[in-house]
Amino acid sequence: MPGRIDLHTHTKHSDGVLSPHELLSLARESKLKAIAITDHDTVSGFLEYLAYKENFGVEVIPGIEIGIKNDDDRGFKEVHMLGFFCDYTSKTFLSTLDKLNESKRNWLHRQVNVLNEIGLEFTEEQVKVIAEDATPRRPHIWRVIEAKNLGKIAMKEFYERTSYGGDLYVKREFELSLEDCVRLMKIAGGIPVLAHPGFYDLERVVKECADAGIDGIEVNYNYQALGKQKTLEIVTTVDKLADKYNLLKTGGSDFHDNIHGSDIGTVNVPYSFLEKLKEHAGK
Repeated sequence: MPGRIDLHTHTKHSDGVLSPHELLSLARESKLKAIAITDHDTVSGFLEYLAYKENFGVEVIPGIEIGIKNDDDRGFKEVHMLGFFCDYTSKTFLSTLDKLNESKRNWLHRQVNVLNEIGLEFTEEQVKVIAEDATPRRPHIWRVIEAKNLGKIAMKEFYERTSYGGDLYVKREFELSLEDCVRLMKIAGGIPVLAHPGFYDLERVVKECADAGIDGIEVNYNYQALGKQKTLEIVTTVDKLADKYNLLKTGGSDFHDNIHGSDIGTVNVPYSFLEKLKEHAGK
């Protein structure tokens, strides 16, 4: 089947801004053949989609994105894993996601306090209002800071300083190691895929993940902050690593909203990538 697809998108169920309905309407307008909803630590966005009766004319794949535990000894810093076709009814899978979200909710109070201490004036409740029903994450915090503390800190500085290794970083109480994450997705019948590998110590992290049993790697991705030429170099390198380690290839925009990051469908991802994922998953 010809046509463009996007296997990395987010809704307001994690840190995107659109509802699943709005996301699918946008995908239809963009003439996409298929998308994967890959919210952070939750499948509630996909479950909301299942409740719709409307035919969007867009194939929707169940997905997930999970951050793995940072580990200096292995070169892991803010490494994320995508999972496709995980059984969204699996009790083991869902209970682990519940633990991850509870840990994130507990993290919020401590992260807000750290940011308040450097003079950023906002409250935990304001972040929760922005997040609505989703578990609060850094993009929700940033949206409040941007509105309440104009000019006090730039977005790039905020994310750098609150990332692992930054002076404002706050650790979560519960996280999954690489092996735990791969095991969880496979227990649920899913396909673990290393997300946006160009942001990491590339060859080192890919080898670690391949040794841990991942099935795929996100080859086509827009590293727009690094520029077009650097993006092309990364994609070329990742494509070769996928072949070297016999990994399935995926790709996507990492769409969150229409303001920050790539627009949905702007990364060229062929439908053949999805066909091979389906074959691997027995779909």
